[in-house]
Parts: sequence; C-alpha cells; structure tokens
Amino acid sequence: MASDKPELDLGSLRSFTIAEGILLLVLGVLALLFPVIASA
Repeated sequence: MASDKPELDLGSLRSFTIAEGILLLVLGVLALLFPVIASA
C-alpha cells in the first residue's frame, strides 16, 4: 500500500523532518529563555 506512491512517503517524511526541526528549535529557544524568565 505504501509502495504504490514512494514520492508521497518522501514528501511526508520531509514535512515530518521539517516539523521536528521546528519543534526542536522552539524547544531549544525556550530552554535558553527559561532561566532568564525564571530569574526575572
């Protein structure tokens, strides 16, 4: 079923990788800003 459209799997994998990268980036920024906000 998944082997019928490999390009769809590649596109979904790419979008998932981009979403995961954005999520990790946001979490990294929050981790950097959290001590500043907590100490304020």
